[in-house]
Amino acid sequence: MGSLFGIFCLLLGLSAKGHCISCQLCVTSMAPTCSGVSVICQPGYVCEARYTNTTISGLSTQVFSRSCSPPINCNVSGTMTIPGGTVQTNSTCCFTDNCVPSTPTLTAPTSNSTNTTSALNGVKCRSCLTVNSDWCYTTETMSCAGGETACIMHSTIVTGSQPVTMAVRGCATPLLCSIASQSFSTSEFSVMEKYSCTNGGLSLNGGLLTPMFLFLFFIKFFL
Repeated sequence: MGSLFGIFCLLLGLSAKGHCISCQLCVTSMAPTCSGVSVICQPGYVCEARYTNTTISGLSTQVFSRSCSPPINCNVSGTMTIPGGTVQTNSTCCFTDNCVPSTPTLTAPTSNSTNTTSALNGVKCRSCLTVNSDWCYTTETMSCAGGETACIMHSTIVTGSQPVTMAVRGCATPLLCSIASQSFSTSEFSVMEKYSCTNGGLSLNGGLLTPMFLFLFFIKFFL
């Protein structure tokens, strides 16, 4: 796959219609830094660093990754509140071959489950969590608080020696809905994530691929 991207990028360069850079591909739960193999990105992609904190039933896990990413994903931060927990994420980018983005930082969480002083904002979202399916639906709802005014349905599909499928619904800050299409793959496994969101409503529409819960899966199944 890398060689095909390399040939494609060379042709784009010769035709002056596009440019590909190389970025490090890595993920870790040990520290807010990592190093890994260099991969050729898709045309127009940049090098992204992402730092994510996931808290489920009081247990927090931090995951740091570097990968290729569409530029629209740069400097995107936000929170999600899901059944039994929260997710907080932030990203930074750089734009040259094998560059190292600055380390993203996370502020103190302000989502529903971790900050009871956040005022309810009047938005109600469907709330569910399912494993072994890329879809979940329920009549149960959760009341959103603070800046989490969007409703999200997020699914993750991991292929490889340890396949995983999961779906979740909950509340989120609207900025997370702007994250553009992205997939994540190596010679051993691939990850595709999709979520739909609305600006405060029980019905969902639209679909985007986004790097979010893959970090939680890396911790549980690959680290």
